Amino acid sequence: MVTRPVTIGILAFTATVVGAGTFAVDPQPFDQAAAIVVLAGVIVVGLTGLVGLVLARAPWGRWTLLASVVLSLVLAAIPGTAGFWITLAIGTPAIVALLGPWLTLWVRHEPSADAPGPVVIALIAVAPVAPLFVGLSALGGLRPAHIVLIVVASVSSWAYGRGILGGIWSLRLGVPVAGAAATAATIGAGQVMLGVAVVAVTIASWLPQARHATAVITPPLPEPTKRPPRDTDHAPH
Repeated sequence: MVTRPVTIGILAFTATVVGAGTFAVDPQPFDQAAAIVVLAGVIVVGLTGLVGLVLARAPWGRWTLLASVVLSLVLAAIPGTAGFWITLAIGTPAIVALLGPWLTLWVRHEPSADAPGPVVIALIAVAPVAPLFVGLSALGGLRPAHIVLIVVASVSSWAYGRGILGGIWSLRLGVPVAGAAATAATIGAGQVMLGVAVVAVTIASWLPQARHATAVITPPLPEPTKRPPRDTDHAPH
């Protein structure tokens, strides 16, 4: 039973990498540096979905992989090379497997009892999604401001997910500042897409629900009990 979701997950991840890699090699008329960032982002998102499906048995892992495969097929179609047909040959059975009944018994159908709210999940998801989303927005031309935004957003989201106090404040203050600079440097329709995303992350980070990070901080353990020293004078000989 375990081998089936692993096989499906690896097949979907392979299609994702092949498709995005095909686009990164020949992204014309788009910027190649941005296409490489998109490739890195697709790999991160695909790995996140693979881990979510195989290890966490989470529905979001299934749908994340499905979205990654579909996106990679679209990207691979842009160059119009043989890479698209390879992606299609791998991606089609992966899509069928992800949508079919083969994962019904594997994927959890009830949310975890201690699952965080949607706002918390969205803010934690910023870390793996940031490279892909910023790369797609910057296909008209990648600028240093875009790289800065990726680093700030990813680190802030990671720190937030770990329950580090500075994480939420970096999402509230660092992301809008870096996002404004990156949005101003973006060319074409990606400017609107990136600007809306930055505003959405900023607003979400100021919501009351955002204060409930999911990291479980383990309380300090008590000091070990010290035993009284053994009285050697009364020990039996």
